[in-house]
Amino acid sequence: MQYRDEILPRAKKANAFMAERYGQMLAAYPHVLQAQRKHFELACEYVKALDTVWSTALALEGFLLTDGLEAPVKTMSPVRESKTRIPNRTVFPSEPMPLP
Repeated sequence: MQYRDEILPRAKKANAFMAERYGQMLAAYPHVLQAQRKHFELACEYVKALDTVWSTALALEGFLLTDGLEAPVKTMSPVRESKTRIPNRTVFPSEPMPLP
């Protein structure tokens, strides 16, 4: 809230002020660029902060929806045992390697 309500408007005003002063030939161009860079850096930080907040909120909401603190419920049926024979694939160092 502080970014949106205070910091970004001030940076935008400072940027506009410096551009206006430059147009009146009362400010050097590096100062205009510095104000513009600061404004854009603050805008990027605001977007990153929003991304972090919303990502965290969605993760928490997901935990709440799926009972993240509860033990998982078993819904799958048990695997049936088959009576097929599994071939022995053990090879000892003294034996030659079998061909596939």
